[in-house]
Amino acid sequence: MKHKRGLVFICMAAGIVIVACLALLFSRNATLSTMSTNWGVTFPEKTRVVEHSEEKSFHGDGYRCTILRTDAGASAENTTLDSRNFTTDTLSEASIDIIENAQSLCSASQFNTDDTYAHQIISNVNGVLLIVQGQDKTTYYCFESIV
Repeated sequence: MKHKRGLVFICMAAGIVIVACLALLFSRNATLSTMSTNWGVTFPEKTRVVEHSEEKSFHGDGYRCTILRTDAGASAENTTLDSRNFTTDTLSEASIDIIENAQSLCSASQFNTDDTYAHQIISNVNGVLLIVQGQDKTTYYCFESIV
């Protein structure tokens, strides 16, 4: 009888771990899907969400910070992360404001907004999405200001 209870406990614990792993996987894919829907953006096939945080809001407005990573050498051609879509112009005051408000939500706090970063701005009725390419060219910091 004790062995049977132990086996049931082990099966339940394994089931909980599997469900938690699946939930984490689907939530990260959901983040990319939500960004694609909200902003009309596309990502390279092997783009991974490293971190995602957002302000808690009843209406879904506010700031979001998402850190993405692509595989080194992976092609981003004809996607939103294609290097041809980025500029190294000085960040505007509005872009700096978005970064300063959104970066506190995630580990992107190392940004010195006085530095020059390859970036792109996507605006629509939802607000503004600012994508900043990291120095390693495989990490992308996505700062959203949702209205």
